[in-house]
Amino acid sequence: MSFRDKLIFLVFSVFFLLISFSVDSLWLRFCCLISIPFLFYLLVHRVEVRIKYLGYLLSRLKVGDYRIRAFVDSNDEVGKAVGELNELARYLELLSKGSFEYKERLSGLLCLVEVPVAFFDEIGRLIEANSPFLSLFGESDGRKVKGKWYWQFSNNKDLLEFFDVIKDKGKADSFKISFGNRIFLGKGVFSGGKILVVLKEITQEVQLEERESELISSIAHEIKTPLAAMKGAAETLEGEIGENKLLSLIVRNAERLNDVVSKILALQGLKRRRISKESIKLSELLSGLLPIVEEKAKRKRIRIDVRLSQEDLIMMGERALIESALLNLLDNAINYNVDGGSVTIRAQELEDGVKVVIEDTGIGIPKEHIPYIFEKFYVVDKSRSKRVGGVGLGLSIVKEIVSLHGGIVEVESELGKGSKFTLIFPK
Repeated sequence: MSFRDKLIFLVFSVFFLLISFSVDSLWLRFCCLISIPFLFYLLVHRVEVRIKYLGYLLSRLKVGDYRIRAFVDSNDEVGKAVGELNELARYLELLSKGSFEYKERLSGLLCLVEVPVAFFDEIGRLIEANSPFLSLFGESDGRKVKGKWYWQFSNNKDLLEFFDVIKDKGKADSFKISFGNRIFLGKGVFSGGKILVVLKEITQEVQLEERESELISSIAHEIKTPLAAMKGAAETLEGEIGENKLLSLIVRNAERLNDVVSKILALQGLKRRRISKESIKLSELLSGLLPIVEEKAKRKRIRIDVRLSQEDLIMMGERALIESALLNLLDNAINYNVDGGSVTIRAQELEDGVKVVIEDTGIGIPKEHIPYIFEKFYVVDKSRSKRVGGVGLGLSIVKEIVSLHGGIVEVESELGKGSKFTLIFPK
């Protein structure tokens, strides 16, 4: 109630009281006295009407009518509230104009992008998407699907898992998503209360890789049979005529080629393999691996130290594959080490997995080669690799095995000082 209303009520109340005391008629006196509460009711009703009007204004703002303005008829609390509401409406109108312009620019930019791109809000409802993205789900009009939840577009298991990873970890990189016969590589990031999703089709690349894989596997299988026959024939001749340098050379090279073929087949097999995880006691696994490399280490006087954070350290994985990955790294740590050097194996439990580190005091890897050492057939020092029988497949196998387990491989190396390979396996 404003000061003016209070003053009017006070003046009229005094006026009616004075009249009621100055007249003799009981009826007039009653009318004067009853006029005071009636006047009060009118003033309260006026405030009530203004508050209802205030509620109406708020309801218009709620539905997005930011152009509405109210007349400020007083300077009391209600009048101040109406004034503040007008300011809020002006601010929201400016915001909505800016938001509209932003969305228009965003839509324009998305139209220029040829790969599927979409924006979702923090709870997974579509804000904006371009035509390539909508066409994946048989949609053509983006206006009809705005506000739709991501799981309403498709029950595609890969897509749902992709969004779960983004929401849990804040981002997802190189996530493979299949839509029927089409395969996409998904990247997503959750930032600023919005989820950005970008899909890149890799169907042709995958098909080409599969054909290449089949061709390599076929060639490897075809080579393996004559190699075995060649080696068997050379060993038979060597047994009949005694030790012979040429025959020994044939046997060694047949074994080397057979090892290369076996690694090629192993690598190709990993690409199509689904792992079966089990609990592995790391101390037992390492005690089974060390005797395999012990003899080679002794010839170079290399010391192997095993340091586990706890004796009963358990990791999850497929035993044969974990053994293969660690054996490849141990073999490299010895082959590319210096005489009298050392290899250290450390393992510790992390909050969400297990970390295994294999560190050597060997020749190290030049920095410019580190980004490529996990590529197939990539060799840093070709002359040394020939001496130790390396063909650049061991680290590719390690990377593929760790990736199959959902883990990561990290490399640190300094030329002339040694290398450190860190494998992190999730629980």
